[in-house]
Amino acid sequence: MRKLSSIVRFAPNKIKQYIKLLEVFNTMEIDRKTLKALAADTRLNILKSLGKRRKMPSELSKELSLAPSTVVEHLNKLEEAGLVKREETGHKWIYYNLTEKGESLVKPTIPIQFVLVISVSVIVIFAGFIYVNYTNNYSLAASKGAGQPAINQGTGIGETTRAIECTVDVDCSTGGCSNQLCGKKGEIEKTVTTCEWKEEYDCLRLTQCNCIENKCQWEQTKEYQDCLVKIT
Repeated sequence: MRKLSSIVRFAPNKIKQYIKLLEVFNTMEIDRKTLKALAADTRLNILKSLGKRRKMPSELSKELSLAPSTVVEHLNKLEEAGLVKREETGHKWIYYNLTEKGESLVKPTIPIQFVLVISVSVIVIFAGFIYVNYTNNYSLAASKGAGQPAINQGTGIGETTRAIECTVDVDCSTGGCSNQLCGKKGEIEKTVTTCEWKEEYDCLRLTQCNCIENKCQWEQTKEYQDCLVKIT
């Protein structure tokens, strides 16, 4: 499991403070198996009982009013998580005792509820950061793939996008009732649109319909972008 300090820079200030306290006062790292093992109240009760002394499954069964097979099943889960260990006495009796990891949970330097809440919170925050970062990168890539920067989204200025529309600027032309479309010459002129005037169309006088990366699109001049910003 990645150390909390490696992702603390992505968390809000208050969470950072809690994480630092967690690392100072509790050096145990909670992995996925541990979290799963602690998800059941019965296993938590078993850990608390073993925190007093080592016990046999039959003792735990009687103490917790559970079937012996149920107790053994929970003990196996805790053993897989490294929280308890079997101790054979050489006779027919088998005892279960807490491991060092289990003891740090039963008798932590800070409450176990706090450890779990902070651990889950850090995981959620980190996952949210990854999701937001991925979404932004995907949106940026989609905007570039469409041949138009994000600033032009929602302006109503259409474009004809194909794999290779042009090789030189003269291959491009404008179309639409207000000449608001930029596309391949000979095709874009045939495009039929409603005859309406939008304020952003006036910004087109500050740019040209050119061939950019084999696609016909409006040149993103500074004057053109500034004009779009002013009307939004």
